[in-house]
Amino acid sequence: MVFGAQICLLAIFVAAALRTNGPIEQAQRRVFGLKAATAALLTGVNDPVSLSWVYPDAELFATSVPYMKANRLSVFSDRLASVLGKPLESVFPLANPNECSGALESVLPVNDSNGPALGPGQRLVGWVYDRGRQRLPLTVVVTTNGTIVGVGATSKWLLPYVLDANVRLPPHYGGFVAYAPRLPSGSTANLYAILRRSPPSACYIDQLNRFR
Repeated sequence: MVFGAQICLLAIFVAAALRTNGPIEQAQRRVFGLKAATAALLTGVNDPVSLSWVYPDAELFATSVPYMKANRLSVFSDRLASVLGKPLESVFPLANPNECSGALESVLPVNDSNGPALGPGQRLVGWVYDRGRQRLPLTVVVTTNGTIVGVGATSKWLLPYVLDANVRLPPHYGGFVAYAPRLPSGSTANLYAILRRSPPSACYIDQLNRFR
């Protein structure tokens, strides 16, 4: 009887966990969607995959973004907005590359424009891991000539980016979506994971040798 009661109690716990996974997963996906849209906005790339999650009204969006950017409102007041255009090492100390793992798996051109604030660029998709802390890094940044030109978002929930890019993430690792403006053919860009340290540090993960 006691054993049977324990089995019943275990079944109740499992059922409760399954019911709570749905809302938790939905919340995590929603947070990542917001972070990805923020990265696209800050970088100035008009990626409809990210932005449609947050701004379904394209006309209203096109008129509001320049105002928000000019007045540093909403996402444009975020710390990530302040690092764009600055030398990487003036913002984040460099970490030992052995402290992280990662790779760039896909580069997709984004060719649409939406008003003066958003234009074409590149969507970068890959995976990343903080080996020292055994967790996802805070974010990912993109540099050219040592200057930060793009930012990204990290998550274990990369749909629809993974399907769109046909990327498979290593088991137990997280992925990233990052953005960079359209750069001249042959330009070199470096990707860094921003590790959760005090202060946050930049760990090199991969290089993109040619933008399409």
